Amino acid sequence: MQQYEQYKDSGIDWIGQIPAHWEVKRLKNLFSYGKGLNITKENLQDTGVSVINYGQVHSKLNLGTGVNENIIKYVSKDYLMSDKKSLVRCNDFIFADTSEDILGVGNCAFIDIESEIFAGYHTIVLKAITDEPKKYLAYLFLTDMWRSQLRSKVAGIKVYSVTKSILNTTTVILPPLAEQKAIANFLDTKCEQIDRAVAQKEKVVELLNERRQILIQRAVTRGLNPDVELRDSGIDWIGQIPAHWEVKRLKNVISQLIIKEQSINSSLMYIGMENIESWTGKYILTESTVEGLANRFYKGNILFGKLRPYLAKVFLAENEGICSTEFMVFDARENNENYIQKLLISSDFISIVNASTYGSKMPRASVEFINNTFLPLPPLAEQTAIAEYLDNVNEKIDRAIVLKREEIEKLKEYKQTLINSAVTGKIKIA
Repeated sequence: MQQYEQYKDSGIDWIGQIPAHWEVKRLKNLFSYGKGLNITKENLQDTGVSVINYGQVHSKLNLGTGVNENIIKYVSKDYLMSDKKSLVRCNDFIFADTSEDILGVGNCAFIDIESEIFAGYHTIVLKAITDEPKKYLAYLFLTDMWRSQLRSKVAGIKVYSVTKSILNTTTVILPPLAEQKAIANFLDTKCEQIDRAVAQKEKVVELLNERRQILIQRAVTRGLNPDVELRDSGIDWIGQIPAHWEVKRLKNVISQLIIKEQSINSSLMYIGMENIESWTGKYILTESTVEGLANRFYKGNILFGKLRPYLAKVFLAENEGICSTEFMVFDARENNENYIQKLLISSDFISIVNASTYGSKMPRASVEFINNTFLPLPPLAEQTAIAEYLDNVNEKIDRAIVLKREEIEKLKEYKQTLINSAVTGKIKIA
């Protein structure tokens, strides 16, 4: 794309050169400041006046360039009588005043509609001084270059805090208004196209994972021979199974191991719930730490996450180690441990276990329920064949997903590059 004919030194480190006719201004000269409602989550309700809290600002659904109805929460209409100063208008911004990670510093919601919307808790409001459109600034605020001004000043160890005084120190670059509108319109069109392409590829990933679950569920309950004679298993979640298969309670098929260690050997591998990928059983490297008790496991054991079982965290151990006590540790006995792991991660088994949970905030599955749940059990040779077949299926699906995710990342990188180039004058739009 074309560049501008002349550039000048902006005089600010984070941007360098800008088109010669663009301006550099302090943010405080464009906005006044306000604060959100002094409320908590308990004040939110199903209907009322729209509100955007810091949690919604940080939501992945908030693109930062307009109000997404999916991030809206609600508060009582009573606040219209007592807290009108926390209402925002079109062209205002709602910044989150805290972030748990440095990348979230600078996240904000841009108000592009005329509607009654409150800024909520843990937010700072930038109220536009003029009625001129500010969509260009919404895109500028998305760039790492602009956010570097905030990130260099935020304080905190676990939580990064953005304050009005920090925002006050920032500068922005401004093209003439006609160019601002042209840049915003250009980016609206291009970003919508990119987002649509990303959504389509993410849908493909979702369908591939659904396909994986369908194949696992079918293989562990019907086997691999489509012509095999079937019979009713007598268990609702299992349905029909090959006539020569057995149905047994889990505790009669595999053994639960309870080996706890108070003193933890640091040389042993530790696995927490966060280390296991949902629905695939893959190991994820994290900086997990452990305090108190931990369960011991050995190579070939199966770790089943009983906390929030709908997450389907089921791991087949390749080495010995220790794990969170939120895992049940199973030994496959004379059965094929690879088949058993895939059986325990099948969608219908996870669904039936999830139905046994107790506790609302931290639902856990009933250990007794799990141990007494019926399982379909083919002969050992078939178990091995099914496990090998599903390993091959997983490998193919994983390869396809990796390719799609690489395409998604490239599109996201292209989008960010396009935004950076347009709002900093590296390419000429108007």
